[in-house]
Amino acid sequence: MVPGVELLGEVAGQILAALGASQVGDALKRRREQKGALEETEASATPIRVSGKELEESEKLADILARVERMEQRQQDERLTNVLSVLEKTVEALADKEVPGKRPDSRWVSVFSESAQDASTDELRDTWARILAGETERPGSISVRTLTVLDGLNQQTALLFRQLCSISMSILHPTEVFRDCRAASLGGDAGNNALQGYGLGFDALNVLNEHGLIISDYNSWFDYRNCIARQVSGLPGWIVPAAIGYRSEEWGLIPEDERDTSVLSC
Repeated sequence: MVPGVELLGEVAGQILAALGASQVGDALKRRREQKGALEETEASATPIRVSGKELEESEKLADILARVERMEQRQQDERLTNVLSVLEKTVEALADKEVPGKRPDSRWVSVFSESAQDASTDELRDTWARILAGETERPGSISVRTLTVLDGLNQQTALLFRQLCSISMSILHPTEVFRDCRAASLGGDAGNNALQGYGLGFDALNVLNEHGLIISDYNSWFDYRNCIARQVSGLPGWIVPAAIGYRSEEWGLIPEDERDTSVLSC
């Protein structure tokens, strides 16, 4: 294990290197090279007579090109600012934490950089900072596909996904991030629009499905026997081998015939 901020410094170098090789940077480099070649050609060319109209059009073209270059430079500066802001927020998230000394691979860094440089709002920067911090703490927990999907979300779809996550249940395991994660239609049938009451009717679920955020298997199942709470002789409360995570709390299942409402705290 190494200090999180120390490893992040190495990752930041990868991200900034990827940003320097972005399409914007390449475009500016090509523009400067083309401009230099044009100036060299003009310097060695034989002077020719041009009319006032041709000179005016040439000046207009030069003005347009100059504006485009300034706009591209401004966009590049804004992208760099976005990335630096994401890195600063990630430093705050990893402060005083120990993490595995494993950096993300170059493909992951490249995709992340492309997304982080377009994070123009504080909310987006917070999101990408949490993603980078999570991958740094748990290498391999966030796939390149996940980065691509998140980058392609519009605000409406992101809000729908947040709503879905707020009612989802996941089985927690000491060695895994999630073993199973689903929005269960408790007391209803998901195939009969049972999630409509949570603002997740079929229309919303279809949008989430189109973005690859859910698996639309309304009849899927999972073995929850490891989530059953047990009482162990000599120990207080209940023991749950694999707790169910729901709204930032951990839960266990207790069979109806074993329930005692006076001692249900775990």
